[in-house]
Amino acid sequence: MGGFYSIPNFLSTTGNRQLAEIFAGEGTSIEADSVLFEIDVPKNSRTVAYANISEDSAFGEGENEVLFTMGTVFRIISAEKINERAWLVKLKLSDDENEDEETRQVQLRFKNEIISSNGTMSLARLASRMARYDVAVKFYDLLLQNPPVDDEFIPLSKIHEELGFVYYSLQQYENAIEHYEASIQIDLEEYPVTDRRFFKRCNDLGCAYLANRDFMKAEQILNTAMRIIEDISEPDQTSSEIYVKIIADFFRAKKSDISIVSLNEGEDSPIHKFQSLVEKYPNSLSLGNDIGTVYYVKGNYEKAMEMYELCLANQLSVDRYDPCVARTYSNMGFVHHDTGRYDMAIEFFNKELKILMKNHHSNHLEISGATKAMAICYYMQGDLKQALACWTKVLDMQIYNFSEIHPTVDEAMTWIIRISEKLAPQESEEEST
Repeated sequence: MGGFYSIPNFLSTTGNRQLAEIFAGEGTSIEADSVLFEIDVPKNSRTVAYANISEDSAFGEGENEVLFTMGTVFRIISAEKINERAWLVKLKLSDDENEDEETRQVQLRFKNEIISSNGTMSLARLASRMARYDVAVKFYDLLLQNPPVDDEFIPLSKIHEELGFVYYSLQQYENAIEHYEASIQIDLEEYPVTDRRFFKRCNDLGCAYLANRDFMKAEQILNTAMRIIEDISEPDQTSSEIYVKIIADFFRAKKSDISIVSLNEGEDSPIHKFQSLVEKYPNSLSLGNDIGTVYYVKGNYEKAMEMYELCLANQLSVDRYDPCVARTYSNMGFVHHDTGRYDMAIEFFNKELKILMKNHHSNHLEISGATKAMAICYYMQGDLKQALACWTKVLDMQIYNFSEIHPTVDEAMTWIIRISEKLAPQESEEEST
């Protein structure tokens, strides 16, 4: 209670309770509970855009359909059981006059991420947020071909930076590198390389080089980012979080022996600095995750879980359905996987999957990744049927995102063939009996 509920897409609702109960399922599903949302909207609220679209609805005026704009934030007032398999959750849309600071910050964060004075830019960001990266690329390309001017001016460096992220998400790392470098080069014409505006982009560019397995170039770029942060007399929380993320990214790439990070536990080692940062920023939503990753790669699973649990507690206190919570569950799942506790790993990957499915479309690459992790755990458990089912889903998602000619599609096919061959004797035996 008291938390928030929001979705990144448009939200369709109905003023017809009986119809809403039918859509909710009335608790008839054997796989999940039904949830009926009752939304309280103050009269003359100007907080968000919403409208009754019954006249234009495909279902006619009988549905009394009300559409809320993307990213609408509701406060959770209460949740009570209607029956054994159904819930009634009451939500409230805040109004301008009585809007509390916490709700305002959640709404402001969404607006800052999406809304731009330029309509094409807003559509590009929305498509990216919805993980429709192919659509986002088209909008960003339009902006590069016809750069906004006057009141709608957007720096070309910003367009290249955001397009770099889209290509990185599509695992098209060479394209990501091209646009991240373009973004940096444009601003280098006006600012020195030591300017703090560059450390995040250098980090993003370094990660793209890491993903492209160009470790020498990655080290060069990420060293630049670290030097920029180290030259700041009093780094703020964001700078500190990116500093730790850079080190964690190297560990994620299994490059823990490179010169920018020492593995000693001495006073000047990153581990010592990490602890001081955790004490300085105890409510950080990312420090625990990245520090935990360093411990994880070093094989200190107990300390890794301690950091992940600290981070998770902070994240859950803000928004339990934020994608960052899914990443923490994923990290915890891999600790259990690496220590042979496959039941626990599957439990955490399932938690990750549920959050991702609330935030992304069903074929999103992160959903594919979580499903793949579960498939491997089922395989290690010897549950070949569940492993095969998961790998089949992964294959469908990868074909959706990349077409049939792609390394990830080949990987899924290889696993499906391997598991099918192992299952064949079992199925023959079952048929004979």
